Amino acid sequence: MKLAKNVNRELIIESLLKSIRLKDQMIDTLQRECTELKLEQEELKKNNEYLQKEIKAEPVISYIVNDYRRIESLLSTSDNEIGLEPVSKWCRSLSKSNNDKM
Repeated sequence: MKLAKNVNRELIIESLLKSIRLKDQMIDTLQRECTELKLEQEELKKNNEYLQKEIKAEPVISYIVNDYRRIESLLSTSDNEIGLEPVSKWCRSLSKSNNDKM
């Protein structure tokens, strides 16, 4: 009878040790995954900050592109087509209107 009890105890101890090892492995896996998720979160945060800066810069870029197109079209026309307004005066008014927009 004592032999059976000892065998049962040994089996229970082995089972508990296996269970503890499995739980330790699960903890290690979860810690690795947590670390990976934190790194991914940091990367996403950096990307988000970059995109926020890009979004804020977008209106400025569109003003610049639009102004460039207007100047380009003006330079390809003659003073008579502009209504005899000198190019330099037009450029100053364009610059002033953009400053007012921002």
